[in-house]
Amino acid sequence: DIGGMVVAYARAGVWDEVMFTKLDHISRGLVQRSLECLRTTSSSSSSSSSEPNPGHAKCCRQGEIDLLGDVASLCMAFSYAESKGRSMIRAGSIFPFLSGVLLSSPISSSSPSSLSGGTSATRHIANILNSFARTRIWDEALFRRLSTIVRMMQPVHTPAQDIAKIVNAYSQATTRVGSGLRDT
Repeated sequence: DIGGMVVAYARAGVWDEVMFTKLDHISRGLVQRSLECLRTTSSSSSSSSSEPNPGHAKCCRQGEIDLLGDVASLCMAFSYAESKGRSMIRAGSIFPFLSGVLLSSPISSSSPSSLSGGTSATRHIANILNSFARTRIWDEALFRRLSTIVRMMQPVHTPAQDIAKIVNAYSQATTRVGSGLRDT
């Protein structure tokens, strides 16, 4: 797990810029592959027959959650390393790339409520938002997109801890100087 390696090196105080750059590059490739797989799955569902296929819908939903999980894991790992005092990681930051992946992905663009089947999606979203807040990377388009998805999820399936993490990230994002986020 790339995220585990990033965190382990950060905890050990190993700041090898070449190694972090390679881990960043590998991470981008893995996430891009997950995104392409999800896009292929999503596009094949729209071009297939008009009859819904419950197995295919479940596969798409799992692909969305897997992509969210991959992005969340990497965001958490790189934000942990970033917050340990070394800002060299930010120079070639993976965060804009991961944000772009989420903003361009088919994740619940038509029906965000499709992600509400379990707690893992909200946990992933909470971790992504908190990672961006921790590193003080204020990608307002991403915050708005994830806000829309969270608002359409069923609250009964959302653990209180995830709600607290989401509220924490948005409180930091909206109260900062220059924030364009209001009532997101």
